[in-house]
Amino acid sequence: MIGLVWNISETGVSMLLGNPPEPGEVRPAVLAHEDADDGLPVWLRVVHVRQMSTGDYQIGAEFDKRLTEDEVNQFLIPPAKEDRPLPEKG
Repeated sequence: MIGLVWNISETGVSMLLGNPPEPGEVRPAVLAHEDADDGLPVWLRVVHVRQMSTGDYQIGAEFDKRLTEDEVNQFLIPPAKEDRPLPEKG
């Protein structure tokens, strides 16, 4: 299952996929950064699937076992530092 992670927690993940699984389906997956050679193997149980206006699918899935804080944190983007200006939108 290859997709773009939108949200992750200790108990599950929200992803954008091109080919949707069925709700209730259990699948193996590997959580990894796009430039990583390895990742974190997990099992996902698909809870819901929603088609987006782009034709892609957003899924919500639960992990078979709770991830640790360290396992989740490796996939989070650190917040911007207050002394560093954010780029302007546009």
